[in-house]
Parts: sequence; C-alpha cells; structure tokens
Amino acid sequence: MAQIGNTSQILVNTTDVFTTDQKFATPDAVLTWARDVGDANKVNIIITRSDKKNGIRGRNDKLVLGCDKGGKYDSSQSSTTTASKKCNCPFKIRAAPSTDGSGWKVQVIHGVHNHGLPDQYHGHPRKARLTADENKRVQDLTKRKVAPRHIVLDLKDQNPESVVDATLVYRKRHMMQIQERGSRTELQHLLQLLDD
Repeated sequence: MAQIGNTSQILVNTTDVFTTDQKFATPDAVLTWARDVGDANKVNIIITRSDKKNGIRGRNDKLVLGCDKGGKYDSSQSSTTTASKKCNCPFKIRAAPSTDGSGWKVQVIHGVHNHGLPDQYHGHPRKARLTADENKRVQDLTKRKVAPRHIVLDLKDQNPESVVDATLVYRKRHMMQIQERGSRTELQHLLQLLDD
C-alpha cells in the first residue's frame, strides 16, 4: 500500500493487498475475504453491484465491490445539510466465476483511492460497534449508575484498540430502556415504577 502525490491530491494504492490468485467457493466468501483484507488496511468494502445469470443477454454472475467513499453524494435526497463521506473514490474489485468452474476469482479493476485512509475506525457505522463483552460491561455499569463518559473510559482501559465512543454507549442505554419498558409508553412505565 503506497501513498502517492502531494497534500492537495492524496492517492492511496491498495492494488497489491487486494490482488490474489485464490479461488473462492461463493460470492459471500469473496465478500468476507475482501472485508477482512479491507479491515486490515483501513478500507471499508461495500457491494456496489451484484448480478446473477438469469438468461437475459448481458447478465452474468458477478460481484463488484468498492470503497464506501465511492459514488457521489446526492444532496437532493436529504432535507438537511450534512457533510458527506462520499468523494467519488474509483476503487473497484470485480469477482466472477472462473471459466473452468473452479470457483470465484477476484480481479482488481482500480486499486487506487482518491482519499487518505483513516488511522482508526472511530465513529464508523460498520466498525464502531459494541462487542458482546462491551455490551455486557455497558449493561453492568449502567445498572450501577455510571456516567457514559466513565463507561467509555472503562471500555478503553480494558481494550485500548476499542473505537467505542459516548454515542454508542448512549444508544445502548436507550435500547436497554426500550427493552425494559416493553410495550408501555414512557408515562405508563414511570407510573409502574412509582407503583413498584
């Protein structure tokens, strides 16, 4: 993986890390492999196109993978003004069944990214998730009335590589409250707690 260019135009070449002669049994196996390689190199892989052979001319089995920063942000779809992570990244991998039937082969179509790669996955929707142990720890500390910021510090003490932030802790606490409340409204739940 190499970074090319000056500070005004960052190009990161990941062709070498995604180039393989390995054959895969299924498209899901290709996706799993690509995401694992992407995780190791701070590239979030998404499916940009998936086709199945169905007898229609031009339709063959294939899987096209790209970077999550590929494509252009469509501001007409959003009613709010937000920053977009999309920057039309040209990175593309294509997977298709080999002609000899030995499995799916992977080909790097364009291995260069037009953006820098993150140092970590802080705040990334797919990567920044609580593990089973972290979920349990958040539940335990929440029951003990520990503040979210202290829960985050505790989780980072246990695992310095963790990308957990206060937002994830707040979400988990909110989900716990919804599960505890069940089908009751907030007011009904409050009245039930007062009765108890």
